[in-house]
Amino acid sequence: MNNRNIYKLSLGMAAVGYIGMAVIGYGFGGNVYGLGTCYLITSIGIGSMFVNQTVMLADVVDYGEYKLGKRNQSLTFSMKGFLQKMAYTVQCIIMYLTFSITKYEGTAPEQTQEAKTEFDVDGTVRETCDNAGTLSVCYKRPRKNTVKVLMLMDSGGSMEYYSNLCSMLFQAARQSNHFKELHVYYFHNCVYSRVYTDPRMYREHGVSTEWLLKNFGSEYKVIFVGDALMDMYELTEKRYDYFAGSGSLSGMDWLKRFKEQYDHLIWLNPEEPPRYGGYWGQSYGHIARLIDMYPLSVDGLERGMKKLLVSK
Repeated sequence: MNNRNIYKLSLGMAAVGYIGMAVIGYGFGGNVYGLGTCYLITSIGIGSMFVNQTVMLADVVDYGEYKLGKRNQSLTFSMKGFLQKMAYTVQCIIMYLTFSITKYEGTAPEQTQEAKTEFDVDGTVRETCDNAGTLSVCYKRPRKNTVKVLMLMDSGGSMEYYSNLCSMLFQAARQSNHFKELHVYYFHNCVYSRVYTDPRMYREHGVSTEWLLKNFGSEYKVIFVGDALMDMYELTEKRYDYFAGSGSLSGMDWLKRFKEQYDHLIWLNPEEPPRYGGYWGQSYGHIARLIDMYPLSVDGLERGMKKLLVSK
């Protein structure tokens, strides 16, 4: 194969690679393996073109010496570098004009390396030991919060007595920097087909529970807050949810769906367990058997958080 055909083949490989990267990037979600393959093809094509150009320039020098009786390789190869730099300059001008005309603004997040500002106890001890007892203070980058929390709080009725306590819990959770995300919704007695973004639970505050389950994935940690005391009819009867109509689920069915979707799920209860059982204590027992329940106290919060954050 002569140099002309090799150059055409190399140019074709580069063009195919660029076209492939554009198609995969826009049409196939930017598949990494596909982009990598196209980039490899493009690189081979461009590399072959540069090598072929050098070979052809050497032939030009030899032919010039044959025809003119002297070699001009310095001038010839210098012109190659000059023309390449001119081509890069024209390329940059075209790119700049294109960005200016289209008013393109880069949207990629800035990749910054966070400074090491947190005292590293283990690293300091290790480095000090390695330095034969000479103190060597070490720092590390602060840990980033990755915990996503979905909190659902019982509002109204028997929970009015605990409204101040629940408000304190809500404020503490909001002001805490332990969570990457915290989303709070409200329900009355039990979760049904709708939850609410406001504790007053007006109709305009309603959000579909089905939407909630679809938009908050299994990576979320879920906390229910409520006394779990209600008529068993409210917990087990499907017809109780008048918003959903005839095809509704019972409150217990909705709780089971939460249990199935979220591995990390607890219930914080401000009410003590019913001492004598009885009718009004049945709902408490049913929910406690389904979801790990902890008292809304300092000790209960500590145990609940350990249960919530432990890796399964």
